[in-house]
Amino acid sequence: MFRYNDTSGVFAYILSLFITVYTDTVTVYVVLEHGAEDEGMGRKIVCWVFHFFCLLTFIAHTRASFTNPGYVTKKNLNIDFKEHREKEEEMRRQERDKKKKRKKKEKEKEEKPFELQLTEWTVCTKCESYRPPRAHHCKHCNRCVRRMDHHCHWINNCVGIHNYKFFFLFVCYSEVLVIGAGLSLIWDWRRHKEVPDDTLDRVLTFGLFIIDALFTFFVNGMLISQFGHAQYADRNMLLQIFFLQIIQFIYSAEITVQPVSINVTLNSTVDFICEGTGDILLFLVGSVPANRDEISARGFDEDFTGIGGGVIRAVLTATAYDINNNTNITCIAATLPSTSVTSDVVFLTIQGLLDSVGDLDYTFINGSSVLLTWTAPYTLDNVPITGYYIVNGLVNITTTNKSIILSATNPDPCILNNVSVSPINDVGIGSSNDISFYYERVPLITPPVSVVPVIDGQLISLNISINVSTLCKGEYPNSITVSILNTDNAVINNTSILTQVNDQLMITGVITVPNNLNTFIVNVSLSNNGGEYLPIPSFGFGIIGPVTDIDSSIDNCSTIDITWTAPTVDDRVSILYYILRIYDAITGSLVTTVSVDGTSYQFVDNDLFIHRYTYVITGVNELGEGISNNDTFSYQRVPRSVIEAASNIITFNETSATASFIIPVTLACTGEAPENATVTIQCTGTGVVYYNTTLVQYARLPMNITGSVPVPLNQQCNISIVFSNEAGSNEPFILAFDTTTLPISNTPSPTNTPSLTSTPGITSSSTVIIIISLTIGVLIIVAVCVTMLVYVVYKKNKNRATSSQPPCSKVRERTAHTATSGL
Repeated sequence: MFRYNDTSGVFAYILSLFITVYTDTVTVYVVLEHGAEDEGMGRKIVCWVFHFFCLLTFIAHTRASFTNPGYVTKKNLNIDFKEHREKEEEMRRQERDKKKKRKKKEKEKEEKPFELQLTEWTVCTKCESYRPPRAHHCKHCNRCVRRMDHHCHWINNCVGIHNYKFFFLFVCYSEVLVIGAGLSLIWDWRRHKEVPDDTLDRVLTFGLFIIDALFTFFVNGMLISQFGHAQYADRNMLLQIFFLQIIQFIYSAEITVQPVSINVTLNSTVDFICEGTGDILLFLVGSVPANRDEISARGFDEDFTGIGGGVIRAVLTATAYDINNNTNITCIAATLPSTSVTSDVVFLTIQGLLDSVGDLDYTFINGSSVLLTWTAPYTLDNVPITGYYIVNGLVNITTTNKSIILSATNPDPCILNNVSVSPINDVGIGSSNDISFYYERVPLITPPVSVVPVIDGQLISLNISINVSTLCKGEYPNSITVSILNTDNAVINNTSILTQVNDQLMITGVITVPNNLNTFIVNVSLSNNGGEYLPIPSFGFGIIGPVTDIDSSIDNCSTIDITWTAPTVDDRVSILYYILRIYDAITGSLVTTVSVDGTSYQFVDNDLFIHRYTYVITGVNELGEGISNNDTFSYQRVPRSVIEAASNIITFNETSATASFIIPVTLACTGEAPENATVTIQCTGTGVVYYNTTLVQYARLPMNITGSVPVPLNQQCNISIVFSNEAGSNEPFILAFDTTTLPISNTPSPTNTPSLTSTPGITSSSTVIIIISLTIGVLIIVAVCVTMLVYVVYKKNKNRATSSQPPCSKVRERTAHTATSGL
């Protein structure tokens, strides 16, 4: 057939049509029209004849392209072609040797009787099918073609038994066209001895000359090839095609009644019938004539009858043995020494015992009745299934239907019931398909059922478990329905769970509780094909809602109190305890998790001023954790105001005085620690003379803020001190001083530039000087007092010693004194 997917073939097909039309057009309307006024009617007749042969060429070309060349029908023969492929590979390796022996084989073939030549069937390993004699595989069409000659791209098709005639006519008509075009060119040249004046005519004439020269050799080569490679019978056919196209073959072979494939049961007897005309009509079984002894031994018998009009009837009687299953059979009609015609390949297919039925299944009508259904197995056409054989325990049943109801009286649910179903045909009972089941009934005691809730965030799931360890398999439930009801006993949701029994003889399942149910009731109902189980007590559950009014306060600067209000719950649902999770709100990390029995909790944090806490509180009951609530608290407060401060004028000069100040920072609570200290000095005459903010962030110990600042003379001034942090600023502390007052100390100021320092636990340098001076003064006073005390004691002791001397001594002293006075 025409191959539309072959690009090169389609192109060659269109090119051949173009060459045909071009040759006809240029020959008739250019070459033969050159000087046509001098020729009269003769040239017109030649033109019409050329048109006629061009039309015949087109028809033959089209028929050759679109006619089935004789493709061999592929059959699913279930043949193992492995051995054939191996042989084919070996044949390819020995191809050179075969070419050398080709002449010898052709000679032997000519000597072989024509009847045997017709019976040489082969196997195509590419198509995986049998093919008749002289059939070959085309690599372009990927099909085997009867009496394949070659694959022709000009017609985009194979040349085989069915389109060979049209291809040969196409070649012959093309030969007529190229000869006619060549003769027209030669005749016109010799007549006029000139070329056409028109340039286009000259180009077209030259093109015709080139095409005619090329295709003359090509077409002649094709004709020589066809006659040269054809056998004697083929040569006769070619001559008949060319010269007797209208008459066709006067005497030819033809299959008038084709044999048909037959499906039959094992050991049956069937007849294959073939009718045809010709000298020979015979059957081939496989590739061997049916009259051979080896074929007769397989149960085949061939008979011939003439029915008039040159028609022969052949009847092949076959016995359906196992060995004959899927045997291919062909009928051949032939004339001597002309051609042969082969019928379609038919098959003898034998149906033995049937395979097992499919889709065997059962459905319970009730606990003691079962509907058994199945589908029929594959069987050949015209080989019916006569029934089905059912074995149910000790009972055997035969039915023609594909379903049956099996019933039992007081069946035991602990005994497995086995049933087999087998198809029946004329051969016998086929393969069986088995199925097993337990008759079902309701147990006297309902198996234990447990319902365990599981909470995952806002999602509540119920784990359902049913213990069937005490039941027989026929008492297992095959339907489990879980109903969820609200407090008004209205059904909110019905869910079924699978009844698969695990290795622990438990049936388990998980269902999800609908949202927005704080309190609900769970009912579990069981049933099987025997009926409904006894009622199972309901399960009541409640979900604890979130706590409210979460609050926190501080005691003694480091103890944190947390309180909250319990959620409102149903009386049937109690709160066992609360889970308090404390998170650092700054880092997001979990600080601690505690269980609290009441609605308050207390803990200590000595670094409270750097913390913000998030409290997540969840109530817990037998259902698990309820709905959580959370709140975040910060414990930083506005710093306390300065309670007292000191200032002093330490130096004077001509225009200003130097004022010093000491501001103590006390921390009653670390949460009140200041981040910044702002000191402002304002005088009545000049306004603000000093403004500075010092960073004292998160001071952990008491400290003093000191400084010295030059201020104008003879003015009333105020020192304003403000502490601040993220919580806010305190009220300013005001300290007044007068710059007309004499300084207490003559110690000069170390610098005229204002300075403000902040050192925890240590005073400034001026304060040290004052303390040292006072200490030295006190030491001097103490030394003077000690010296005076020593002197007084010494004087007193000396006077006491003088008053204790004798009288003569006193006289001598007086005499000496008197003498001294006289002198």
